[in-house]
Amino acid sequence: MKIENIAGIEVNIDEALQALLGEAKIEQEDGYFVLNFNDEGEQLQVTVDYERTVADTDKGLSAIGVNTVFNEKYHLEQFSFDQLIEDLHAQNLEDVENWIVYFLEEKFFRN
Repeated sequence: MKIENIAGIEVNIDEALQALLGEAKIEQEDGYFVLNFNDEGEQLQVTVDYERTVADTDKGLSAIGVNTVFNEKYHLEQFSFDQLIEDLHAQNLEDVENWIVYFLEEKFFRN
């Protein structure tokens, strides 16, 4: 059993990954992210897609289709949420990293 301390929360990585497998939609002011954890046996693929659904002509932004903005594979034996959050941060995906931390707090914080 591998335990990781994330934002002061002790998380069992295997339990957390089981809870996160599949897709989660993260609403944004101008669209949404879709976070997907896919177990591929020895590897875990994490993708984040984004779709802007609101146009802002003043800023030159139009509604766009779904675009993949993050796509990484991690070896399950070495996977850590710290590394995932660092990788998301490097791609300016703070809303996704915050969603993950909030999810872990809700599911795994025990008084």
